[in-house]
Amino acid sequence: MTAVPDQPLTRSSEEKIKLSASYFNGLAISLFGIGGISVPVTLLVRPERDGYLAMALVGVLVFCGLSYRIHLLAKRELDALD
Repeated sequence: MTAVPDQPLTRSSEEKIKLSASYFNGLAISLFGIGGISVPVTLLVRPERDGYLAMALVGVLVFCGLSYRIHLLAKRELDALD
């Protein structure tokens, strides 16, 4: 959402921007939980780890990177309020 420079945002437009940013941040947090936390914990609990360590590290990097990119998207949504 981008506002016309000459006109201020309406209250509903501001709330829609905040809602979008909250959704994206929630998605980023859930992706971090799925890939950034659950995979390493599973590896620690699981007795047989052969071959899974490299895959887990790649998974953690991918999920954390994706989580960060989505968080940046949320920040960009909030920049529309300025």
